[in-house]
Parts: sequence; structure tokens; C-alpha cells
Amino acid sequence: GTEFHEAFHAVFRLLLKDSDIQLYLNRAKKELNLSKTQLASKIQSLKENVPSYNNLSDKKLEELVYEEYMADRFSDWQKSKTIKTNTASFTQTIAVSDSQISKLG
Repeated sequence: GTEFHEAFHAVFRLLLKDSDIQLYLNRAKKELNLSKTQLASKIQSLKENVPSYNNLSDKKLEELVYEEYMADRFSDWQKSKTIKTNTASFTQTIAVSDSQISKLG
């Protein structure tokens, strides 16, 4: 899961235009709909987990809250997609095995 989370950050920061970044940050902000207290709590958590974040502006920290949310959602989506793919693959393998066994009998 961590690799998908970190891959999201790389693509988000390195490949998107600033206007696209702002568009997605605004969408995440709207979706999360955090109160000021909730946002402050998430910012505090970021600062506690990454001490260098204490040097960032409030605006940058708020953006990081929303970026982290999107990275988590992307990672969750990738994991569920992988699980479904693995399950389908496993089911297909079992079906083929059953078919082969029935041909022998």
C-alpha cells in the first residue's frame, strides 16, 4: 500500500500542472468538508509525524492534508483493485483446474 501512496505524491507533485494540482486540492477539500477544528487537528498530526513540517506555512500544511487524503484514497483504490484482480485470477485458476480434473474422470 505504501508504494501506491508514495507513487501518488510523485505523480501529483512532479507531473501535474499547478492549475491541475489546485483543482484536485479543491475537490478533496470539498469532499472532506473539514471543520476548522478538524483541519487544525490533522495539521497538528502532520507536524508531529514530520518535524520539518513545522517550518511550512498554514496554507502549505492545509494543502498537505488534502494531498495526503488523496494519496490514501488512491492507495486504497489500488489495493482493492489488486485484491479483486487476484481474486478473479484465483477463481479462474480454480475453474480451469476443475475443468481439467473432470476431463480426467
